[in-house]
Amino acid sequence: MEMNELVALDVGTVKGLILMLVIRKRKLSVAACDAILDLSTTLIGRNKTREETETKNQNNTGEKEQTTVKKKNKKEHAAETATEKERS
Repeated sequence: MEMNELVALDVGTVKGLILMLVIRKRKLSVAACDAILDLSTTLIGRNKTREETETKNQNNTGEKEQTTVKKKNKKEHAAETATEKERS
């Protein structure tokens, strides 16, 4: 088994590299990008990188939906409270 395949099988490493892509320190994000490109030379590396990226995107979407629901609930609660105060 090739070294890139062994690294790709370590889910924690792949997740870490993906997270490092958005770091504002250019040298770190470039290094992470280079490492991901190296992993992508193998089928296993491409598949693992794709899987982890999809998982991260799904998690981000879920967090955004939860935040939207919380904001909506706060607005509804505020409107109900205002209505109750007007009735009093």
